[in-house]
Amino acid sequence: MTLRWFHMVFLLIVMIGADMFGAYAFYHYGRGGEPMILALGASGLVAGLGLAAYVAWLVKKLDVADIH
Repeated sequence: MTLRWFHMVFLLIVMIGADMFGAYAFYHYGRGGEPMILALGASGLVAGLGLAAYVAWLVKKLDVADIH
């Protein structure tokens, strides 16, 4: 497995984990949780979106640097 593929797989797992955490926090908040749980859910989803933007930037940068 190349360094590029390792990073893509690792970042995909982390993005899925962040999104699942955010979804779980929203679910927990909907069942009578505290407002802090809502903030944690929002931060989890924002982190997932931020990681998606980072992956797009990284792919473009690795293509320019011709790293496979």
